[in-house]
Amino acid sequence: MVGPFEPGKMREALQFGLADSGFPVERDAAALLSESPLPAEGETILFYGRKVELTKKLQRAYAERGPGPTDPDEISSLGYLAFALLFHEASLGISRGLSLKFSNSAFRCLEKVEASPGKVALQGAIEAAVLLEQP
Repeated sequence: MVGPFEPGKMREALQFGLADSGFPVERDAAALLSESPLPAEGETILFYGRKVELTKKLQRAYAERGPGPTDPDEISSLGYLAFALLFHEASLGISRGLSLKFSNSAFRCLEKVEASPGKVALQGAIEAAVLLEQP
């Protein structure tokens, strides 16, 4: 049984786990996790949301927010979990279209995460948020 979803604790653990990552994208996730509240229309979160939508993955580094990756390898499972949380948080309290876009990005990231209680809890929270927004 998975306990209640505690975004604050998950946010803190992910930020700590990624802060010293050797990969720029994961350090960006840690920096975004330190922002409260997360700016849903901030340049960084929109950039990574587009990458997930277009390629269904995130690489470890991009050239100054350029169109292509500079590192062909994907970020870690922990990095994907962090972006799933970030996209979920960005989806809350904004326009329906943008909210669904971020929720979709969150689910795409969760597809890349290894099975864990954190994944199950976050997936449940995202599903509940999407269902609550139904007209």
